Amino acid sequence: MARKPSAKNLSLLEIQELLESKIEQEKKKLPKLIERRDALQEELDDLNKLIDTLGGSQAAPKKRGRRPGAKKAAKKRGRRAGGRGGKGRVTLPDAIADILSKSGEAMSPNDITAIIAKSKHPSAKSSSLRLQVTTALSKRPEFKRVGRGQYQLAK
Repeated sequence: MARKPSAKNLSLLEIQELLESKIEQEKKKLPKLIERRDALQEELDDLNKLIDTLGGSQAAPKKRGRRPGAKKAAKKRGRRAGGRGGKGRVTLPDAIADILSKSGEAMSPNDITAIIAKSKHPSAKSSSLRLQVTTALSKRPEFKRVGRGQYQLAK
């Protein structure tokens, strides 16, 4: 059995010839498909006439969605989508502000990260704690950059 030639080994002209031959093959199927469609349409028309004579109505498309009286779906169990920060917990920016206010001087993100890592803050064990601290320092208006890598509370 001969293998079909790979498209990598064919020239553009050969690919065009293959495409044209495939199109011709499909066009040869067209009259048979049209004939089949017409036969099915005739059969469908006959069925519709029979339904009309029996007093029925033609099939209406089904309505989608929930019936007006149906009950709503039950709420899913599991973790609920909460708001920002924990309930009654200190947020990371608040913890940073507390650290900076206690120190009274400018601190680097690394120093702040070290202090938070030693504390019992919920994000203390996070692998991205340093990135979170740096992001909070640079984006929050309550922190002011006073030098290269040095932040303090804005006054």
